[in-house]
Amino acid sequence: MQKKKYFKSAGGKRKSRNADNKGATAINKPTDIDNLTNINNRRANNDKSNARHSILIILLLMIISIPVLYFLGPAITSFVVREQTYSKEVNLLATTSGNYTLNIEKGAIKSLKMDGSSTEYGKVKVYLENGDSRYLIFSNEMIKQDEKNETTGSASSITAFASKENLDENEESKDEEKKNDSDKNNTEKNEEENKKDNIKDSINLVLEYKSGTLHDEDNDGIESIYKAVDLAVEKTNFSWDADESKLCTRWEVYDENEEKATTVCYGSGNCCSYLGLIPKRENWNDVYYASYGNDGTGSRNIISAQVIYASLSSLIMEGEGNTTGEDKAGGEAPNKEEKEKTESKIETSSWANLSVEFREEYIDFEGMCNETCVIEGLNKSSYNIVFEVENATLKIKSLRYTTAYDEENSAPELAKNISNITIIGYEKEILNMSGYFTDADNDRLSYYSSENNGADDGIIISFDGEIAEIKAGENFNGTRIFYIVANDTDKYAVSNIFSVTALKNNVSGNAPDLYKKFLIKINETNAASIEEDGNMFIKGSLHYNESTVMPEQGSFVIQNSSGAPVAYISVSGDLHLKGKLRQFDSLEYNGYKLKILNQKNESIAMFDDDGNLRLKGFLSANHTGIE
Repeated sequence: MQKKKYFKSAGGKRKSRNADNKGATAINKPTDIDNLTNINNRRANNDKSNARHSILIILLLMIISIPVLYFLGPAITSFVVREQTYSKEVNLLATTSGNYTLNIEKGAIKSLKMDGSSTEYGKVKVYLENGDSRYLIFSNEMIKQDEKNETTGSASSITAFASKENLDENEESKDEEKKNDSDKNNTEKNEEENKKDNIKDSINLVLEYKSGTLHDEDNDGIESIYKAVDLAVEKTNFSWDADESKLCTRWEVYDENEEKATTVCYGSGNCCSYLGLIPKRENWNDVYYASYGNDGTGSRNIISAQVIYASLSSLIMEGEGNTTGEDKAGGEAPNKEEKEKTESKIETSSWANLSVEFREEYIDFEGMCNETCVIEGLNKSSYNIVFEVENATLKIKSLRYTTAYDEENSAPELAKNISNITIIGYEKEILNMSGYFTDADNDRLSYYSSENNGADDGIIISFDGEIAEIKAGENFNGTRIFYIVANDTDKYAVSNIFSVTALKNNVSGNAPDLYKKFLIKINETNAASIEEDGNMFIKGSLHYNESTVMPEQGSFVIQNSSGAPVAYISVSGDLHLKGKLRQFDSLEYNGYKLKILNQKNESIAMFDDDGNLRLKGFLSANHTGIE
């Protein structure tokens, strides 16, 4: 830490100043000037004691020289710890494990955060590796837990969540149990009725999401576009002992977004042929795996199933029979309708359907830093970012890290001098300190001014950040001297000395007459004046509505916002206006103007942008004795 010096200000108060700041000329030395004076007097009166006193003086000078030599010696360089945050665009897509090298700009790494996205399914972990140690940056388990708890928790910076809706598993389980019980009861009831009443054979279709598999583990029909939903009809039952070689299942996939249906058949070739389809699988009860893009499957689908039993006659199977009407023995052949009745059997179940939905399961995250939010003791120039990916996809968008490093602190500097300031009436002066002080390190600077002489009614300088407000006390007329100090908490800079003068009437109303009027003097001659009540007196005559205003040399000229002259008072005291004279005016004008105020800060006259003169009072011309 920088050693501090002390010096005495003019008011006798101690002020702190850094050793390497220029201009620190006054040093508070541990000496006693009066004692030194007494010693010199005694030496003149007593020669014998002079030697002893001389030794004392030498000792005192040696004591004094210790702090003097120290303070005038080389300054101790001060350092500050600075932090800098960097963002590294990575844009890495990983479906398998690997690593990425992160190069550090400078300093010790203090924090590391990651932005990107990950699939919810599978396993994803990302680490910062330092030798044999690993620090967890991100795991998709963090997001799964966060989604499950419906709170941001430790992953408070996650900005997007998986689109998968939270289903009420208890309610779903209850519904499933009810459905299974209903199916079981219906099956038993149908079987009993068929046996009792010997009614027509029937097929009781049971369509369900297949349970106990790695596909659609929660059996809700919702999966990632990279996975599958499995559906089964294997629990379907029959009212008779059906020959499974004559069974088939018709599957229909209806894409709700595209409004398009695709039909496939599983099972017997004859059965599928009866439906006009080619079998895609040999067994009627094979699991149907719905996956995104397969069999016309889109993001939102309704998948329907129907089980068919088809025992077909040779006529139907061959497509045509004997057309002569006689059999080979010469007898009469049975007609087609009778043969179908006796040799063919077609049974179909009702249709059943389930919804299947596929979603892009990327979860966006931002600022993830499980064990790397705060890091200590890592000061390498590069690190391995290790990612473990199993049956998942990881996208690393960017890595953001913060480093800390020691840097020599530069003192603030005075960029330009502060000019002397005059405050008239009840106005105030505003200064932006950023225009007067700079800091090479971009440190935040604080400001304070020299003493206000302890008088609240004097000149007051207050600071709000970089803005300095300078105003005079209500009853103060006069001048005060100031300087301003800019401080970065370690070093500082001091401005030049400047004056602030207040020209304001006091309570008794004894302000100088000079400030009770607006006096225009040309070539040491009073050409015009505007009194505090708004009355104007001119030495010469009035000229208005002039199409062209061309001031003569030495005139008092008023310009508009474009810089063109719109009025002037000549050397002889004549008033020339491009516009008109408006006497006893309300002085309400919002455009560009030259406004004249009295000591009470009231508007008494103005020249507007169009060259009109507006007076609170009247105009009197041809006055030779303007004072």
